[in-house]
Amino acid sequence: MPRSRGVRDEWLNTVAACSRCNNVKADRTPEEARMVLRFAPREVTRRDTMILAIAQTGADLAAIGLA
Repeated sequence: MPRSRGVRDEWLNTVAACSRCNNVKADRTPEEARMVLRFAPREVTRRDTMILAIAQTGADLAAIGLA
């Protein structure tokens, strides 16, 4: 639900999109904008955060058992 409708920022209400798609969607829900989500929203886990942080270092995730 768009923030313009009074909904708080929460992981399950957050979806990544390119700027073009975000502008097309504007203040509508994806359904109202006739957009289909490629993945169901979910909360980010500690493991997700750790994998992203390690990946930024260029480490081999498979070598440390995270891939």
